Amino acid sequence: MDRRVLTIVLLVFVAALVGVAGPVFNVGFSSGTEPSWAAATGTWQVADGQLRGENGRVLFPVQVGAGRRVEATIASLAGEWAAVVAKYQDENNWVEVRIMNAGVLLVTRTGGLERTWNQAIASTFPATLTLAFSGSKARVLVNGNPVLEAADPAWETMLGAAGVAVRGQAAFSQFHASSFAGPVLITSLGRSPGGLMAKVLAERAGLVHDYIEGAQPSDLRSVQTLILVLGASSKGLGAAGISLDDELARGRALIAEARRQGLAVVVMHIEGEPRRGALSDALITEFTPQADYVVVKADGNADGLFTTLCQAHGLPLRTITATAEAAEVMVDLFSLWR
Repeated sequence: MDRRVLTIVLLVFVAALVGVAGPVFNVGFSSGTEPSWAAATGTWQVADGQLRGENGRVLFPVQVGAGRRVEATIASLAGEWAAVVAKYQDENNWVEVRIMNAGVLLVTRTGGLERTWNQAIASTFPATLTLAFSGSKARVLVNGNPVLEAADPAWETMLGAAGVAVRGQAAFSQFHASSFAGPVLITSLGRSPGGLMAKVLAERAGLVHDYIEGAQPSDLRSVQTLILVLGASSKGLGAAGISLDDELARGRALIAEARRQGLAVVVMHIEGEPRRGALSDALITEFTPQADYVVVKADGNADGLFTTLCQAHGLPLRTITATAEAAEVMVDLFSLWR
């Protein structure tokens, strides 16, 4: 197929995209089957739990507007750059952030005119590359760390598809597009102090939220995101007069209601290794696969349980080294940096 015909095919596919089914779109490649994508150029295949591409672009059936973020984990790069693509309308209107061995380059093309911003960093792979929008502003993160910010008035109203791209060869292990919004309900599953910690950190981040330790499905009215803080405390369960089975049942009911309403669900485990054990692991094993986004303190994932669960279900996993870093994660997820 010649380039002109291929461009027309791309335009037809992208024009057919209408919104997003829910606030979060996740694609993992561990199943070994190719995910459905709206359009592709270059050469792409799924193998060994990765999407491998050469000199081209893949667009997924998801659109990015003013308040969305796009994230991909690049497992390896053998070439000039790998990129996260957003707001793709056609060859003359798009935004992408490219990661290279020596830095990142944010490129936008509107009406055929290009603008670029760059930041030198030492890149190693695997690396998680994030491009987030808040109105006319954009923020680039590498492995959860902000590295570049830019602004363009065109981004305020620009709407288009999202995906990944490469010049040379690259392998991607995960793709994620999301729009986390407030108000937020934070609740503890397991009645450990982690829920109150998340409440304090949400206040530090400036996130509009309510904290209800024993939240019920009826508390999800007027909420757009549910944050479940996992961590079982036998003392906390005893003080509340409930069992682990009671908490499991409450968690299932909350998830079911959140899905019925089309809410986003974020799972956090921020107390680390001291909050692991049989009780907590029962909560982690059941509810982590049901999340849209997962945040874990590194020592709480020393055995790789969260990594295994997230890879099996194609979920993004953000790792923090200190509990306090969860505040910056909230700033990122909810675009509070604007």
